[in-house]
Amino acid sequence: MQATGPCDRPAYGDHITWLMVLHVSRDNATASAGADAHSQSSASVRSMRGSLMRGGHRGATVLAQKSRNVGKTRVTTLNVGTLSGRSFELAEALERRKVDFYAVQETRWSCSKSRDIGRGFKAVLCGSPRTTSGVGIIVSERFRDAIASVERFSDRLMKIVVAAERRMYHLFSASAPQAGCSKRDKDEFWSLVDQKTAEVSSLGIITVAGDLNGHAGARKAGYCCHGGFGYGSRNVDGERILEYAESHDFTIVNTELRKPLLIDSRTMLPLCLAALQMVVRDASNDKSVLTWLIEAAEIDKSR
Repeated sequence: MQATGPCDRPAYGDHITWLMVLHVSRDNATASAGADAHSQSSASVRSMRGSLMRGGHRGATVLAQKSRNVGKTRVTTLNVGTLSGRSFELAEALERRKVDFYAVQETRWSCSKSRDIGRGFKAVLCGSPRTTSGVGIIVSERFRDAIASVERFSDRLMKIVVAAERRMYHLFSASAPQAGCSKRDKDEFWSLVDQKTAEVSSLGIITVAGDLNGHAGARKAGYCCHGGFGYGSRNVDGERILEYAESHDFTIVNTELRKPLLIDSRTMLPLCLAALQMVVRDASNDKSVLTWLIEAAEIDKSR
């Protein structure tokens, strides 16, 4: 991937949007001293590719509990370029598409707070003064009151934790430095992402959604985290993404899709919702289906 300007300046022709999700039990994944000291016993979680489990964790709202039992939970992500002047329009599109969690990057907003954007959606934002980056997660009315905590690590990385039944659902929004940035910037970013991923309890459900600025390539080439349906040639930054995903037992969901998705440049949402359904079983064989909406790489940012 070639950057068209200095560090942190968007290379508009070729943004890659990534969604990575926990694949199997993380008992063998990287751990750190910051891991949850209250972790439960390591029950095996088969075919774990992401889930909001049913039921009544004490932190979950009644609305979220009921909604989980009857509907699918939709997660999507996009490098938006900017959120300025688009909030209400975006909220309408998210409501129409029934999206629950929308991870955004390059918001260009300096605030680090939460704000309503209409239609019941809450934008949880993380930025810094004069930032050219900025990340956020937009949460639907179904889950806005089920947010157990918000952690803002930098203007490139943040996380929300949503209360589920026996596990917590950890959703990261990430924006990696571009190809033109220094090795030091990239090392610092990936060190932070790796550290914060490792700190999650082995029973936590993890999704890393964002613009990770790399090409994973068209084929697996020995990586279990690669679904075999990528495109293009793998580059150094893509290799780093694969190594990170492999070390934490993730699946890179983009590479599970057989067809590219087209983006509506006005609403910044897929024109065709070719969704990937992931079925998870917990220890008692209860099922919960999570639908992931993966968005295309190229978008119109001329507005």
